[in-house]
Amino acid sequence: MRSLVYVFVSAIVFSFSACKEEKKNQNEILLKLQLKEGQSYVTEMSITQSMEADVNGVFSLIDQEIDFQLLSDVLKDSSGLYKVNNQYQRIQLNQSQSDDEKEDLMLINTGEELLGEGTELEKYYYQLVKQSFLTYMDKNGQEVSSGLDEMNKRIGGAKFTSPFQKMFQYGVFFPDYQLEEKDVWHKEISIKDSQIVVTGNTRYQLETWDDELVYIQMTSNLKGRHIGFDVGGQIDVEKSGVFILYRKNGWIKEATIDQSVKWLDVNANENRLLGQIKIKSYPEKK
Repeated sequence: MRSLVYVFVSAIVFSFSACKEEKKNQNEILLKLQLKEGQSYVTEMSITQSMEADVNGVFSLIDQEIDFQLLSDVLKDSSGLYKVNNQYQRIQLNQSQSDDEKEDLMLINTGEELLGEGTELEKYYYQLVKQSFLTYMDKNGQEVSSGLDEMNKRIGGAKFTSPFQKMFQYGVFFPDYQLEEKDVWHKEISIKDSQIVVTGNTRYQLETWDDELVYIQMTSNLKGRHIGFDVGGQIDVEKSGVFILYRKNGWIKEATIDQSVKWLDVNANENRLLGQIKIKSYPEKK
């Protein structure tokens, strides 16, 4: 069940009243991802999560915090898609587990020198830093393909579920038509990997925009099951979040996403994971 800690993440109650500005003869906006070759962005992501689990009658609480930094460079491409090279710069993982008898603590920080031989998990994270993978994205902001899984396998991380999953799965889907303030649109979501399969609907609402930024609210409900369970394994995921985008190119400037995950194990015990993910992205200073 602990693998579920790495599958899901994250968001927020937010007031937009201070964000609104009077529009100057502009009542509609067309949202698109519009990247240019040579652009580079640094993205900082912070994931905090707490999982409550009942394992064979023993209550266990797992708290985890993951922080990492990613550098994304927009490359030239003739396919009509945006080609982005991504490289991890820093990773820090802090995890504690407590039950009726003990408490364990794990701390990994790739910004510091690895002492001793290190565990398999520590070696994996230290190898992951400075590794690169390509992502292709379309004008609707959707990830078309990613080399993250291949890169993960290349460095021997196939046994570890990436805590980040795909960086851009937390992005916004842009519709193919003009939007007015408070307009709502939807996107069907389907996620399947070696651990889970879930499907559902994501709702977006355009709150407002100004000359530099766009403000969007998101809510989502996904349902599915854990593939490895013959009995039980039902999963219910609820997410809500706020995205602030750069208006000129649709890239995420900031985002906060709250997430609640509930699932039943083989003994019909309900387990819960509550988490939040925060994203901050800014142009790299060259």
